[in-house]
Amino acid sequence: MIIEFFVSGNPVPKQSYRHSKRGGYQPERVTDWQEYVGWQAKLYHRGKPTRKRYSVSLIFYFPKYRRGRRPDVGNLEKPVLDAMNKIVYEDDEQVDELYLRKYFNSDNPGVMIAVKEIYE
Repeated sequence: MIIEFFVSGNPVPKQSYRHSKRGGYQPERVTDWQEYVGWQAKLYHRGKPTRKRYSVSLIFYFPKYRRGRRPDVGNLEKPVLDAMNKIVYEDDEQVDELYLRKYFNSDNPGVMIAVKEIYE
């Protein structure tokens, strides 16, 4: 199985949990992005999540960023992989291969996602 799809919108990196008097939380913009990616994954993946092993390619496209404001590629992948939990795979620990790339000055910001089963 291979699924490929593009999620438009400005990708949001997942950072460390914020702490408050009520405990840790993730900023709303991160959870909104993660939910949106998951919703898009449901549109493109019609099957049930499996326990197979996967290769995932994520290519992030951003509008022009000011110097020093570029997101760390290592923080970009987490909300996308988490968003596909229980949709494409049971858990993102099943991802054995991961390709990450980011581009700037795009007229169409978002993330291109390709998921391929590599073995059981």
